[in-house]
Amino acid sequence: YAMELKMLEIHSERGITRPVLMRDECDLILVDTSYPMLSEAVLAAVRAAGSDPADITKILITHQDFDHVGCLKDILTGYPGIEVLCHEAEAPYIDGRETPVKLQALPEGHEMRLAYARRTVPISRSFRDGDRLPACGGIRAIHTPGHTPGHLCLYAEAARTLIAGDALNLQDGLLSGPNPVYTQDMALAYRSLSKLVDLDIECVCTFHGGMFRGDVRAALAALIASGPKG
Repeated sequence: YAMELKMLEIHSERGITRPVLMRDECDLILVDTSYPMLSEAVLAAVRAAGSDPADITKILITHQDFDHVGCLKDILTGYPGIEVLCHEAEAPYIDGRETPVKLQALPEGHEMRLAYARRTVPISRSFRDGDRLPACGGIRAIHTPGHTPGHLCLYAEAARTLIAGDALNLQDGLLSGPNPVYTQDMALAYRSLSKLVDLDIECVCTFHGGMFRGDVRAALAALIASGPKG
């Protein structure tokens, strides 16, 4: 069968997170994994979408934050054959070589640091900007730093869909930029959005907010024009 793309909704007391599931005849790919302790909910959502978690071949991680990598280790414990891919600049934070950007200000023994350290996993393969996975009709890795150093957007070519991670959000049905509370460098994050303008995007999947369909190019242009300069 042809490539399918579905957005999952994982509900918790911290709100809704939206991993994406893509499949073709050879691969079942999960993008991002939600908060820690929610792996059963994630796997149940994969089953509800009509897939068997045992068929997952790859997990692509848009960036290092806890709500994106939180269930990664638990899923891999249950299904150890899955490949894990992220941008090369993000890999050291996910595999434990470096302390995640947003935890660096915390003291050494802080519970958040310790919780994160217990959930590090090895990265199977790293992306560079522009790399392309042939799976699911072609998935292009677009390095969009700013929210974190190695933040990735993923462009599913066959579905003409952008999986935006936290580079974009959806608020009241409108595309908005990254959340300033959690974004390391807002000016850089907005500059990164210009890398998306020329893509043929029909649909944007945001991790916080959901799916945007509409004139993506115009929405991006307006956002870039209104964003912080520097």
